[in-house]
Amino acid sequence: MLYRKLGKTEVSIPVVGQGTWKYGEDKQKEKEEVEALRFGIRNGLTLIDTAEEYGNGGAEKIVGQAIHGIRDDVSETMGAMVECIGYERFS
Repeated sequence: MLYRKLGKTEVSIPVVGQGTWKYGEDKQKEKEEVEALRFGIRNGLTLIDTAEEYGNGGAEKIVGQAIHGIRDDVSETMGAMVECIGYERFS
């Protein structure tokens, strides 16, 4: 796996990661989604992209289950909705 430094930090992250856009939408698929993330992690895909709106909030729950016990081995990128971070107070 090819890694690159993140900006001006000393943190290295893989150039390829896993996305979770549709994860958490279907309760019947949760176990499969957790295992898919774990499979990727075992094979070097340790960068996971998620956001609070993915799967109506369910994707973050799936990611949490998948990285339980191995959190320090994984990097996450996350998006946040403006309404949820209090941006309006800066307007």
